[in-house]
Amino acid sequence: MNLVQAALASQTRSARALSRDQLRALWSFRLSLISLKPGVDPEDDFSAFVREFDHDGLVWSLVEDGVVRGFHMQRYAEVDRGGRRHLALLPEYGFIDPDLRSHPILPLAVAWITSLCTLPPPGLPVVMAAGVYPASYIAYARAVRPLWTWGSPELTAEDRELLVRLGRRVAGAAFDPQTGTVVARTIPAPARQPASAEGRRLFSAYEQQNPDWQDGRMLFFLAPLSARTLARGAWHALERGGAVSPRSAGAPHPPVPAPPRAAGPDSGPPRAEHGT
Repeated sequence: MNLVQAALASQTRSARALSRDQLRALWSFRLSLISLKPGVDPEDDFSAFVREFDHDGLVWSLVEDGVVRGFHMQRYAEVDRGGRRHLALLPEYGFIDPDLRSHPILPLAVAWITSLCTLPPPGLPVVMAAGVYPASYIAYARAVRPLWTWGSPELTAEDRELLVRLGRRVAGAAFDPQTGTVVARTIPAPARQPASAEGRRLFSAYEQQNPDWQDGRMLFFLAPLSARTLARGAWHALERGGAVSPRSAGAPHPPVPAPPRAAGPDSGPPRAEHGT
């Protein structure tokens, strides 16, 4: 279902439902915001990108006049945690046009499709795991508590094993179980110093755990999720959108689609980068 307001169109669909042309458009948008490492062949990277969509999951995208302005993929799988079945959410690729970075649309979309992914099967406890660069780590850490990484002193042996297992599931041989990091195919953009004291604290914590991130190494995290956590993430997105000055003097944020009344696998909703 497309939800269109002004020139912006928001859409959520199954990851496996995207055509190769649609995947190429998302891939091209990603490479407009983040660079491949020297020596990584673009077509090899595109092939790897396509394979990452061949999983159970949902993809949200924002398009303006046929041009991609943002997208996010949320994959999911059932896993064992301490002898009990859990639903693992494995987010990947959160990108938004720089002109929209102060807008809450991407965090709200993340909360939206995360909620959709937790519907089937009902009743399972939920965990989330992903490899992220600093900006996404800060965004997740502000909204999701607790959030554990390899170096978290409160991480139990049981959850450390799950973090490693999910890291290998998501990144394969690119996951380093000795450091809890992922060797990415990309080089992140230079980080901007966070404006808030909390943001600077989280950025410092990230660098302490992953000092080589500028070489294209992401920090992997694990976090239990609850309905309260999702609500907090959505609320944080709204606060962020209202607290940050518009992208140009006197100009309001561009209108964005509102969420539908009924959720479904092909309905639309309503950070910055993460993903390899």
